[in-house]
Amino acid sequence: ITSHFGFIMELEQALQSIDESIALPYWEHTIDSVAFGMEWQSRSPIFKNDWFGEYPKTFSGQELHYWTEGRWAFLPVPNDKNAVEKNSFGRLNQSTNSDHSKYVGRSKSFCGLSTGDFLPGCKELNDALDTQDMNDFRAKIEDYTLSPLFGSVGGFWDCAVPLNDILKKYPSWVSTLKGILSQANNIWAEMTLNKKLVCPSNECEIGDPEPLCRCSNMSLDLNLNCSYESAYKALEDSSVIESLSKNSFLRKFIYAEKNESVVNDRTNINLSFPALSKKEGEDLIVFLSRFFIRPPKSSPLASYLVSPNDPLFGPIHSSWLKLLAHQQLKTNLYVNWTDDGGGLKYGHGINDALPFRNFSRSDTSDHYYSNKELLDMMNIKNIELSYTYGSLSWAHCDGDE
Repeated sequence: ITSHFGFIMELEQALQSIDESIALPYWEHTIDSVAFGMEWQSRSPIFKNDWFGEYPKTFSGQELHYWTEGRWAFLPVPNDKNAVEKNSFGRLNQSTNSDHSKYVGRSKSFCGLSTGDFLPGCKELNDALDTQDMNDFRAKIEDYTLSPLFGSVGGFWDCAVPLNDILKKYPSWVSTLKGILSQANNIWAEMTLNKKLVCPSNECEIGDPEPLCRCSNMSLDLNLNCSYESAYKALEDSSVIESLSKNSFLRKFIYAEKNESVVNDRTNINLSFPALSKKEGEDLIVFLSRFFIRPPKSSPLASYLVSPNDPLFGPIHSSWLKLLAHQQLKTNLYVNWTDDGGGLKYGHGINDALPFRNFSRSDTSDHYYSNKELLDMMNIKNIELSYTYGSLSWAHCDGDE
């Protein structure tokens, strides 16, 4: 929460260094959800070339994944082979993303599976407005809004296995599979942290054989006829089952049950899919064991760690600051934030310092702000806050549960 506020302040102050009358805009995507439904990608003014870019068109039958016209045409992805987070081509991209493109772009699908019905709307908004503490608020924003929003707006392509053909055989999978795919980059990131996904250590050049330039997990089986049991075991060994079971957003698609009797080196997590029959669910597990063998190529927005490369990053995040402002007026969100950050690594504690400073013109010291200081600074009641919102209401969502 505080880090995102820091990013937004840095971006807004960079804009104001050019024109101090500028305020960072925010995208109220729930309006698009209400007004345009599943057609938001083609009808919303946000996705026009004079705003934040149309979805790239096809060329010679192939979808381009970057803009060739408009204000964001050929917007470069920075290159830094010494960066901490970069891909195998030295692009400032998530290490799991093997896209070698020099330019920022998006796709309106998950490898051909449309994301048009996956724009968070009034239900997600009202769920966030019902929260009473920071942990719950963060979960509703991060897991139920930002994560699926980044995935559906950004999209990805070039999956390990084609989706269109498999969905002709299993049309009942569509909703469940879209939910899982919206969280796929989170899962690949966790696989990397758990050392289950191996990424290239050598530098790649355009034209090098693709398998040498992509992250992969060879414990997953590409055999189309592998059994459910072996597929489940492979997903367990790759930490995918654990990631699926603990993902808050996926609880409406996946039921995770703890099994106290561990058999044949299996973990104690049994997954099932409420919308699918037992056989459909088992076949989906087999498919996932092939899908998660390697990450696809992805837009920066859907890659999370490098989502600021996309010009929509700022307007998306400044929209949830409006939600935070609303909650600050009705409840003390920070009452349960402890100094140890709930036992997490440094940076999560209330008094831990973050890499932000000098947001106030009067502050010229080298002091880095703590989470507590950033929370106080971003409080809507802070009279020195450099921005405000014209309204803290969402009339277009009145009546939605």
